[in-house]
Amino acid sequence: NAEYMGEPLPTRVDKEAREMEMRRPLLQSNGGQETVTAGRPYSKLSRAVFVAACLCACVGLAVLFVVSASPEQDNKVADVSFASVLLNDMMDVQEPFLADESHVTQPLSAQPALASCLGDGQLPADQMARLSEKEKLALFIKGRCLPVVLIPGILASRLRIEIDCPTLRDKSPEAFESCGWNACEGKGFKKSIPNKEYDVWVPDEFAPLSVVGVRHRNCWVNLFKMHLNDSTGTVQFTDTPGVKISPYGLTPETKEYSNCGTSGTDGLNPDHLPFRNKQLQVFRFVSQALLSRGYQAGVTMFNLPYDWRREVESTNVQLAMEKQIRLAYRLTGKKVLVVGHSMGNLNTLYTLNRMSQADKDLMIHRFLAVNPPFLGANEVVYKGINGIPAAVGLGFGLDVPAQRDVFHNLGSVLELLPKNSFEIHRDAAWLQEVRQRLALESELMLLDADSARKRWQELVDNDNVPLPWFPNALAQCSNKAAFDKRDPRCFLPFVDYATHPFLEIVDEPIHWDQASVDAIVKRGVFNRDTNKTFELFSRITKNGLNQVDNPNVAMDVVYMAHVPTRNQERFTSDPSVVDADGQPPSPVELVSEVGDGSVTATSALFAGIKWVHEFIHKTNPNAKEVMLVEYCSSFDSKAVPYKFNGPFKGMLCECSAGGYFDHTGSSCNHRNILRDPAFVEYVVESSFVADTSVPLVHGVPEVLPENALWYLNTECPVLDRSIPMDIEEILRRARAAADVKLQNVLNV
Repeated sequence: NAEYMGEPLPTRVDKEAREMEMRRPLLQSNGGQETVTAGRPYSKLSRAVFVAACLCACVGLAVLFVVSASPEQDNKVADVSFASVLLNDMMDVQEPFLADESHVTQPLSAQPALASCLGDGQLPADQMARLSEKEKLALFIKGRCLPVVLIPGILASRLRIEIDCPTLRDKSPEAFESCGWNACEGKGFKKSIPNKEYDVWVPDEFAPLSVVGVRHRNCWVNLFKMHLNDSTGTVQFTDTPGVKISPYGLTPETKEYSNCGTSGTDGLNPDHLPFRNKQLQVFRFVSQALLSRGYQAGVTMFNLPYDWRREVESTNVQLAMEKQIRLAYRLTGKKVLVVGHSMGNLNTLYTLNRMSQADKDLMIHRFLAVNPPFLGANEVVYKGINGIPAAVGLGFGLDVPAQRDVFHNLGSVLELLPKNSFEIHRDAAWLQEVRQRLALESELMLLDADSARKRWQELVDNDNVPLPWFPNALAQCSNKAAFDKRDPRCFLPFVDYATHPFLEIVDEPIHWDQASVDAIVKRGVFNRDTNKTFELFSRITKNGLNQVDNPNVAMDVVYMAHVPTRNQERFTSDPSVVDADGQPPSPVELVSEVGDGSVTATSALFAGIKWVHEFIHKTNPNAKEVMLVEYCSSFDSKAVPYKFNGPFKGMLCECSAGGYFDHTGSSCNHRNILRDPAFVEYVVESSFVADTSVPLVHGVPEVLPENALWYLNTECPVLDRSIPMDIEEILRRARAAADVKLQNVLNV
């Protein structure tokens, strides 16, 4: 963990002082012009090496423009350019506000209230570094921190591809040849043989799977996309015959670097690069914050990478997450904090709703659902139809038809299509109350300030305010100067999708009901193989996620309401019909509401409001407290820890003060929240129970030998599909591995 221990961690500090400190030398040396520099210091020698490397890279790129690299090349240069464009467009990401690590100056561990999670929390870092794994676990159990499970969203797990050369050559000859390969064995100048493994997300620029090359530009598409297959009698997406795609760390060549899933969820940058593209970071800042406090990967901190191409039911998440939760509880006797981001929340909700209530009450402390697309993400509809034109340029990159070929063959795209939850709950009392609140706010908008205040007070006096637990509609929820797309008043950022279609094709509105969504799937908008696609989609809609059933655990639903987010596209021609070049028609109009740039506030809030209502009105006997947390809101944004003081609160963010950040709030968006020091602090504080009167250890912690903990980290049985949901079996294997390692040491 040297990489985590040696670098500064994000934290929220005095923003103005930090900005001035960061800018002063830059402004002096650049004639008053602002410049962003790399945050990591370099020696003169390393700078010289870096300059030389840049010159070599320029020469290499010049050669690349003439001829694409040969398949035999194994240069390890990350294909971060295309990945950045794809992530930015899929998630509507603007220039990241955390431009470099010089923006992060003061480590969280400098705060005396939470120096570590070990013992009384006052253990110095140098002493903590000398502890064995067993000593760390013993002190962690005595401390006030809880085990943590982290699960990322779509596009956010590193993926690796294994090549079975003879099978790929024989059963998928077109894909095999598109990569420039012509043999599986032998030697010679004319022999082009694939490696056993490659990075497939994010791929290397000069590898055959590169998405920016010219000669083999279809190689990545042919190997990465999935195929509808009904050979087993059930339609499902399968990999190209001859390849196997798995999360990084779960393949033979990457297992030793897994750190029990951490390497697969920290970010998408390849390990060998001397720098990290900040736009490709995922849970890295959260992970290193936890590890620096004494957490151990695979023991008290569990990262869950998964194949995000697949629909929820086809991933390994349910099995892996439940094993992680059970193992964490067994090792520590403490309840577990689960943190999900984006589509990871759908996987988490699916898992929790299949656990028994007794197990959840025993083992789950809280679930932090960050930017959850509970109703789907209309951004997926747009990208599935139109692709990402920005990912193509100068003859490089994947053209739109190739992108559509990938998007249309991902189960996760079908999973994120609009859900018919409004149709299911159209007559629910809580949804009627939401509509009353929206009508009231529309009325208040037409009144002058004094009349609006009188009207609101009249409703308060008569105890007739819809959603009375939501903030006063006339209070200030955001800083208008910082976010000009968000009404500063505490109006409910919610759109009634029952009357608001998500798509319009030649004046035909496509609404958020099952019949309408089924119709566009049958129409071939998302896959030409309409029969198989619809059969699979029908099965996906029966997984229960559209019901937004209460998971019946304590929750925070973290959402955004300041970034314009697509919720409707309008076409004057049929988007399922492409031209001779395979190009679809462009929408004539895009309609937006507030959200995080990828997920609308409505999609996140719909389930949250339902669950708050069930808890307050006791309509669900197992319902637990639910808090709606608006990111980048100043309302009731009290200092941490984040205790439950009611169903709503705001959370400050680093970009809320304006400064050199843009004033639309677009920098604080769906993905960048994971790098925001305020959010990192929020997760860390949520894992810490300050009230010493509350007992944390409820079970009897399992005492394992030192090498058994080593086994849990390096072998990571919780992510191994071949190991069943049997914690006793995992512990037995851990003890056996410890015995073997000890015997090997004695033999030496």
